[in-house]
Amino acid sequence: DRAVAFALGGTLLLSLLLLSAYALYQGSDIFTLANGIVQGEIDRSLATLPTTDLTPEQMAEMKQLMEQVGTFLRQAWPALTVVFGGLTLLLAVALLANLRPGGYVLPGVDFAAWKSPEVLIWPFIAAGFIYFFTNGWPAVISLNLLVLLLPLYFLQGLAIISHFFRLKAVAPWLRNLGYVMAVLLNPLPIIVTFVGLFDLWVDFRKPRTTNT
Repeated sequence: DRAVAFALGGTLLLSLLLLSAYALYQGSDIFTLANGIVQGEIDRSLATLPTTDLTPEQMAEMKQLMEQVGTFLRQAWPALTVVFGGLTLLLAVALLANLRPGGYVLPGVDFAAWKSPEVLIWPFIAAGFIYFFTNGWPAVISLNLLVLLLPLYFLQGLAIISHFFRLKAVAPWLRNLGYVMAVLLNPLPIIVTFVGLFDLWVDFRKPRTTNT
C-alpha cells in the first residue's frame, strides 16, 4: 500500500502542477476550470434528453438526477480524482500479480490481512457529522473526506472476503466471481464497505476458539 500511495502522490502532484499551469494560462484557477468541465458535460448530457424516447415525466426525473450528479461532481472532484487514481494503480498491481508468470508481489502486508489505520475512524465519524449537520465549505470538505475514506473501508471489506476465501480454500474462479459480485452487484458494495468499517470493533479475521 505504501508503494501505491507514493506512486499516487507523485502522479497527483504532477497532474496538479500541469492543471494549475493550464488554468493560469486560461486566466482562471483550477477549481473554476474543473467546475466548468463538469458543467459542460452535464449540459451536453441534458441537451440529448429531447432526442430520447422518454416521457416528459421521465425527462424531468432524469434532468433532476443529472443536476444532482453535477452538484456532487462539482463538490467532490478533488477526492474523486484521488480515488480513481488510486484504483487505477491498484488495478495495475492486481493485473501484474495475476498475469505475470510467477506473479508480481509487492513487499508488505498480504492483502487478506490488510486493514486501514484505526485512527482514520475518527476523521470519518467527524466528517459524517459535519456533512449532515452543516452547509457551505465545511460540508464540501467533509464530503471530500468521506469520498476518500469510504473506498479504504471497501478495500478492507474485500480483504476480509479474501481472508475467508483463503481460509475455506475457495477455487480461484469462484474467488474472482465473488470479487466481481462484491464490486458490481448492488447492494453488495455497500455491505462490503460496512463490513470493513465495523471490522474495527468486530475483528472478523480474529481466530475463533470453539468450546468442546
